[in-house]
Amino acid sequence: MKKLFPFTFFVFMAICFYGQVKNSAEHVMIGEENLAETYQEGNLNHGAIHQTGDYNEARQEQNGDFNNSDVSQDGNFNDADVVQEGNKNKSNFLQEGDQNNAFNKQEGSRNIAGIEQRGNKNKFAATQKGHQNDLISKQYGNKNYVDLLQSESENMANLLQDGNGNIINALQEGISNQLIIRQIGRNNDAEIKQYGDGNSAEVWQYSKNNVAQIEQYGNHNVAYSMQEGLRNNTIIQSSGEDNLAVAMVTEGNQNNIGIYQDGNNNSGSIYLEAGSDRNNVLLEQKGMRNYAGNYLPNGGSLPEGIASSSILITGDNNTASIYQNGNMNHAGMSIYGNRNVANIVQR
Repeated sequence: MKKLFPFTFFVFMAICFYGQVKNSAEHVMIGEENLAETYQEGNLNHGAIHQTGDYNEARQEQNGDFNNSDVSQDGNFNDADVVQEGNKNKSNFLQEGDQNNAFNKQEGSRNIAGIEQRGNKNKFAATQKGHQNDLISKQYGNKNYVDLLQSESENMANLLQDGNGNIINALQEGISNQLIIRQIGRNNDAEIKQYGDGNSAEVWQYSKNNVAQIEQYGNHNVAYSMQEGLRNNTIIQSSGEDNLAVAMVTEGNQNNIGIYQDGNNNSGSIYLEAGSDRNNVLLEQKGMRNYAGNYLPNGGSLPEGIASSSILITGDNNTASIYQNGNMNHAGMSIYGNRNVANIVQR
């Protein structure tokens, strides 16, 4: 094996001039058998790769003007790939540990990506297409996984995984969509799809083996899922505009929650309070202008002609469902105890 000496820094530092072109590249390698590659075509692009350890690989490709890419690897057998096509894109990769893998492709202008991996065998892959998309992803632990696609413009994703074996699959297609995911623990899974403009989705999962699925079709839909416990499962689907869905499990286990909304201005909320286990809860709304009993507009009061729908459960092994088909329906349900069955149907 061939060792790299301190003067390596100077050998791999280059500034290129071709007419109006002034690209810069910097490679710093400390260790053995590392690979660093930078390809730049355009004006005033900058690429930097810093490697400490053995058998790390980093590749950068930039086509356009004023792009900036920075990759830092500290450990062994890490792999990083950056592709930027367009102008004024920025990416920053930090890998600490062994056998981490990260890929990011940016197509457009003014896209930003900040990727951090600390641990072992974490995987990250993202594609940003369009303009002014913003991505932050942090993985702490081992064997965490992220797959993200941002398409069109001004989408924001802020992702955090702290633990082992957590999974995020996310898609944002439209303008000004926002996504926040926090997974703390082990083997949690978040699956998010946003189609449209101005949608917002937020997922918080604590402990292990929780699953959250959110799908938003339309504009200005809001979905919030919080699960604390073991083996909880939440599904939220919103189709239309200005829908609000809230699902919360506080220190519960093996609960199943479903919220389905089809129409405009619908809102539904499900709350399972501390110590609630093995409950099955379904809320389905088709129509218009239903607002949840919580998070109400106008200072907490319902406007005239507006309805609400919410479910609150404290207990175990309960089954609850609300079906609303039409406009301006109102339904509320509270269950305290165990093994209860409650259904509401309004047409």
